[in-house]
Amino acid sequence: MSIFSYNNGQRLWVGNTGWVAGVLDFTRFIQFDASPASGNTFTVTGVSFRYGDNPLSTDFNILKFQAYYSTDNWFTKTVLNGTPLGYLNTTMSIFSVSNLNVPVAGGQTFSLRIYPYSPTGSNPMTPSFAIHDTVVISGTTAPSDPCLNLCNSDFEQPVLSSSYFQYPVNDVPCWKTTASIQTIELWKSGFSGIQAYLGNQFAELNSQGVGTLYQGFTATLGSTVSVSFAHRGRYANPDVMRVEIGPAGGPYASLGNYSDNNTAWSYHTVPYTFPSSGSTNYEIRFVSISSNGGAGPADGGNFLDAISVNCPASICGVKFNDLNGNGLKDGTETGIPNWTINLIGPIDSSITTDANGNYCFTNLPVGTYTVSETNQSGWQQTAPQSPGTYTATLAAGQNIDN
Repeated sequence: MSIFSYNNGQRLWVGNTGWVAGVLDFTRFIQFDASPASGNTFTVTGVSFRYGDNPLSTDFNILKFQAYYSTDNWFTKTVLNGTPLGYLNTTMSIFSVSNLNVPVAGGQTFSLRIYPYSPTGSNPMTPSFAIHDTVVISGTTAPSDPCLNLCNSDFEQPVLSSSYFQYPVNDVPCWKTTASIQTIELWKSGFSGIQAYLGNQFAELNSQGVGTLYQGFTATLGSTVSVSFAHRGRYANPDVMRVEIGPAGGPYASLGNYSDNNTAWSYHTVPYTFPSSGSTNYEIRFVSISSNGGAGPADGGNFLDAISVNCPASICGVKFNDLNGNGLKDGTETGIPNWTINLIGPIDSSITTDANGNYCFTNLPVGTYTVSETNQSGWQQTAPQSPGTYTATLAAGQNIDN
């Protein structure tokens, strides 16, 4: 199928043999892409274009089409017109779909494909062309949330159709690798008895050899973020990786080496403050050091999941002596120091209250947390009601003070 410019648009031609009769062929299409500018997101609300066949005084009704869109490099796709529409010779028709509301994050692309085909075939003596012009992918743009820096951060795209697969790097949205073979390996949750830390899929850093898995993002200079990730070994002995962050091309700051075995996921969170000046084009990088305690193999080990570079969140509160038992801190009621407060969630932690009864869990990644206390002999808890815990879901950069 050949493409020619035509009246400020384009037309598709299959040659002197004419269009062969058949059904829609997903290998024959024309594609139009739209991506948000750096530092922005894009919500696609509508798609429209004009379409028609070779201009003649009679409609031969030779060609039909269906249109689809995708935001994950065509591992999944959504049809825009379930009923095929026909190209007319006597006029250019208008195709229009509105109210789509398709979010496109930074680093992603909205792709429109038009698939023309001929159910009945065409006569070579009556040339038939799939003509398209005035293609519009419309929507709204907005600055990216400075507290949400990564995309495909838990490796849910593309969706695996098998237990695992080594994808060409361009098939995994948002991620790149330095591995010479240029593949990224994804595993489905449950494969070989290993459940994903978050969602349905996770990545193996040592896909077919030692390398670095990395993603670019736009940094907010001068801000502090929480870098969080789940790491797990594959073999009997620990797998080791290094985590780095820095401007694209370097130099990179090391956030430490992480050594974890194959018995469970370990979830790590490290604070990082961007410099106040310089480039805003940054990378988060996961560097393979060794697998199986150094015994190898090089082409396996270092599982990754649930990666985020987010504005830090916090959960804070006060433990107080509820003299009247109403569950509220009244003006004359004082805080209780040295009381143990527990946090369970993506991060588990315990701290003790300060001299005024205050506590604060800081640098928390997003997720759902439960706050409880360790009661002491001679005291009765008055709030909250049974089961005596608070549960809260934190967004990036959110600070909850109860």
